[in-house]
Amino acid sequence: MRRLALLVLVVLLIVMSLATGCGRATATPALPAVWLEGCEIAVATGASAAPATPWRSCGQGCLELAHDWGDPARRFFGAIGAPGTLAYTRDTGAAHETQIVGLPENAVLFSGRDPTRFRGCSLAVRSLDAERAAIEFTDGERKRRAVWSIPLRGRGTPLRVHQGPAGQPPLEAVLTAELYATTTSRKTVDVSQDGAPAARWASPHGTLAAHLAGRGRELFFTAIAGDGAASILTWDARRQARQLARDAGALVTDGRDMVWFGDAAGPALYTAPFTTDPARLAPRRLRPARQPYIDIGAGVVGDGFALHNEDGELIVTRLSDAAAFTIPPRGSARWGAPLWIDGRELAVVEEAPAGAMAAGHIAYGHSWTIVRLDLSHVVSRAAGGR
Repeated sequence: MRRLALLVLVVLLIVMSLATGCGRATATPALPAVWLEGCEIAVATGASAAPATPWRSCGQGCLELAHDWGDPARRFFGAIGAPGTLAYTRDTGAAHETQIVGLPENAVLFSGRDPTRFRGCSLAVRSLDAERAAIEFTDGERKRRAVWSIPLRGRGTPLRVHQGPAGQPPLEAVLTAELYATTTSRKTVDVSQDGAPAARWASPHGTLAAHLAGRGRELFFTAIAGDGAASILTWDARRQARQLARDAGALVTDGRDMVWFGDAAGPALYTAPFTTDPARLAPRRLRPARQPYIDIGAGVVGDGFALHNEDGELIVTRLSDAAAFTIPPRGSARWGAPLWIDGRELAVVEEAPAGAMAAGHIAYGHSWTIVRLDLSHVVSRAAGGR
């Protein structure tokens, strides 16, 4: 009876918190277990969390995420990362287990366990950096969704940055220290600041929004017109949306450098120092693109290097001299989404070989592993050294 009474009390406290619209919660690592009516999502941080998935060597200068849970066909999904921080969701069969880990120590910063037997309940990491993560909780029974900005490494307090009906999950989202932006249809971009709705960008003439990126109070995204023309827009609360670059798309930035695809004279990769002022943008062409389009691109930038997957080719580009280094796939596996690059290492999702899903070797929508490569070794091998 005491256990049942305690469970009822926890549920009542969570429901009261949601009903009052309170935007703040206790500071990590003191987060309690989170219960949602009709389902159970257990949340933990630090020493109370499940152990992190280990890494194993995959050769000189190479580490890969080791599958150490259950059925080998059930892998992971939803991987996103930033230098020193990685999130992914493991499918154990009995539950979906989401972990955010700090690297290189592989310490668990946040974990959430979502038993799949409870219908309609889920959590997902939508965006993160070294300091914070946007974590979305969905209660399918009551048709509710809430997104919390949860500080990592014990600094600050959680803040609810969005709540509303369950509806369509976001196609893209980005969290910075000062805003949370999301699009569920590409026809609008909704921006929240300080935990409250701040603005909505509405698509003019069928223009679609893609490749959301942010820094501080600045938001960037690619606007794709109905005729296929693409441009990069920058947005802030004071000046709203402005065109930063035309015939350009898929911008990524680390706050120091910006990298994007442009088409001034054929698709190419460009860079410039960080700016939000179109008059101060100083583009520099790096190299020809290895894909025929500029409005699609999977890439990251950090510490003077860019990492892109261009039509299946994984390419490191050094911004200082435009040198490009191609990383061949491992055997019959395929490269997936780049996760981060800095002056020491890069990380990338590795997908299973073509046909593996149809053959039942891997569950639908799952990725095979995550690979981390020593950057100096990548450059040395590509340059012909040892």
